[in-house]
Amino acid sequence: MRTILVINCGSSTVKFAVFRGSAERCRGLVDRIGIPGSSLSISLPGDRAIALKLPVRTHREGISHLMRLIIAQDVVRSVEEIDAVGHRVVHGGSFTQSTLLDGASIAAIRRSIRLAPLHNPHNLAGILACGKLRRPQVAVFDTAFHAAMPEEAWRYALPERFRDIRRFGFHGISHQYVAREAARILRRPLSQLKLITCHLGNGSSLTAVRNGRSVDNTMGYTPLEGLVMGTRCGSLDPAIPLLIAQRERLSPAEVEKLLNRESGLKALAGTRDMRDILSRAKRGERKARLALNIYCRAVAKHIGAYMALLNGADAIVFTAGIGQNAPEVRRRVLSGFRHQGLRLCPRANPANRAVITRSSSRIAALVIPTDEEREIARETARVLR
Repeated sequence: MRTILVINCGSSTVKFAVFRGSAERCRGLVDRIGIPGSSLSISLPGDRAIALKLPVRTHREGISHLMRLIIAQDVVRSVEEIDAVGHRVVHGGSFTQSTLLDGASIAAIRRSIRLAPLHNPHNLAGILACGKLRRPQVAVFDTAFHAAMPEEAWRYALPERFRDIRRFGFHGISHQYVAREAARILRRPLSQLKLITCHLGNGSSLTAVRNGRSVDNTMGYTPLEGLVMGTRCGSLDPAIPLLIAQRERLSPAEVEKLLNRESGLKALAGTRDMRDILSRAKRGERKARLALNIYCRAVAKHIGAYMALLNGADAIVFTAGIGQNAPEVRRRVLSGFRHQGLRLCPRANPANRAVITRSSSRIAALVIPTDEEREIARETARVLR
């Protein structure tokens, strides 16, 4: 059995976990890196939890703190006991599978920063910080699960000289994990299932999964394409960014910032938090109701498209913050599929149960908490074989 340390770096966070084979040894978070009030928390077997307030200025400091803590708590006795460190990397560029990191692969990840500017710089920071541990490191890419998409799915209708500008797809680690879990819940081989997996959070995407393989994802060359999201606009008429740049006299970087960080639910309702939007919509607030309607309509529309692409579906799977915890969003999204024989259970859906459809439903709807850290550990162990 391998002992795998999983590192998932955000802009001001480091999520981490340690797995020994399939057993989770700990899970934790370094929060508010470089911000006043930074902290380190860890959950351990036996419902033990530790929370510490301490200054953390950089990702490197955060990883040093968490390493000292997991050794002090006897999760591992020393750094040498860790067989490898697995990292989430959002954009893999030309990588089509998880890979053992070396100088060349790290340089390639650095070149991919322009493709995922909100994520890859922080993923790279974690990789560089873990270099001092002198343990093998593996990059597990959000894009890798979608590498098998057929050319008609990834090709844009652009001149041949722009062939490298293609649809990559994202959230692949999450989509791969919940597809496998869906097969377990349905007690059917993944190789025989048609699934539509819905990762709905601050970033949102859908994947059409046929026989365990991704055949389409709503995101594209970058995570900006597809659904309306927390701060991302989703798909736009391509002329709109040009018009915005001309009207506002903005640079390309300023347009990119507007579309990625100042749009989406935040632009429509003044907040990216779906919990606030649902509460305000329930009180009848117009902006919140509009934002909710736009969001649910986009999700339902893409599910319908994937129904056609797959020629039906065995299950629709919801995961991530909104997908797992917002029954009203699921109800609205699924209400348009009654003609397909989908029957939502009015008791199971509000309770966020694993199966939220009636036994008579021709299509199952599932709620599966994603576990990207476990999937990263599994992929890292596979690369080491």
